[in-house]
Amino acid sequence: MNLPVLSHFNPKSRQKILPQKPLISALDLGWQSFNFDYYEHDSHETPIYLQEHHTIALSLSEIKTERKLDGRYRQEQQYSGSVAIIPATFEHWCVWKKTGKFAVLSIKPDALAKIAPETVNPEHIELLPKFSQPESDYFITGLVMGIKQQLEINPEGCDFYAEHLKNALFAHLIQNYCSLEYRFKDYDDGLPPYKLKQALNYINDHLDETIKLKDIADLLDISQYYFCRLFRNSIGVSPYRYVIQQRVDKAKKLMANSNLPLSDIAFECGFSSQSQMTQHFSKLVGVTPKKYRNLL
Repeated sequence: MNLPVLSHFNPKSRQKILPQKPLISALDLGWQSFNFDYYEHDSHETPIYLQEHHTIALSLSEIKTERKLDGRYRQEQQYSGSVAIIPATFEHWCVWKKTGKFAVLSIKPDALAKIAPETVNPEHIELLPKFSQPESDYFITGLVMGIKQQLEINPEGCDFYAEHLKNALFAHLIQNYCSLEYRFKDYDDGLPPYKLKQALNYINDHLDETIKLKDIADLLDISQYYFCRLFRNSIGVSPYRYVIQQRVDKAKKLMANSNLPLSDIAFECGFSSQSQMTQHFSKLVGVTPKKYRNLL
């Protein structure tokens, strides 16, 4: 029997698996190797199908399901945080008999191999299938809720944040749900000084633009995962946190030395909106930008 090969990266294809549209989706944001969908889907039975990408299904409600995965059948009791893993090209079928809340993380297979080539032999990495269990994966749950919150608040301005979460997810999957062959290197000392200077200069020269981890990692000729790890070892904070700190510092200087409206300052500093600037500014400085300017 020739089974259909479907994809969560394609809305028409996705609808053949899950006919109700997701309440939240990153599909229109152009993320290349990774997608996020959040559903509150009525009772449903999927067809038997294959998919061209990996899928991580995270339950966010208590629900009983039945699943066939790679020719095996199991009845599942899921709770919030229960994880099922359906690798690319694995035969899959699932049914649930009441409304379920769940997130679907879709990952293109070659993306996992690229996450940390310094450590993982890309020719010997395999995501393993997993039926859902009552136990929660708190790491994936927290990551999913972080993505969901950002997409609800500010979908257009969360690309850099999402890149960090994506890399964290991939590293977690490699560590806990993959069969792989390790290459060992010691990277605990941080970035070499000249590479750190390159990274800092790039960030500060592009604060008013969209900054992508991939661009910085490519500049330094290392993977995104190791760039994040080495940067944190060098600076003490993640690249994402450093960028936010620098944008807030730039905003403080512009408030002190110009009469620009706060909305213009937000865009000058690379924030997607004044509300996003206010959110990060208040968290780091302790007062809103408006109150800070009044105190000057």
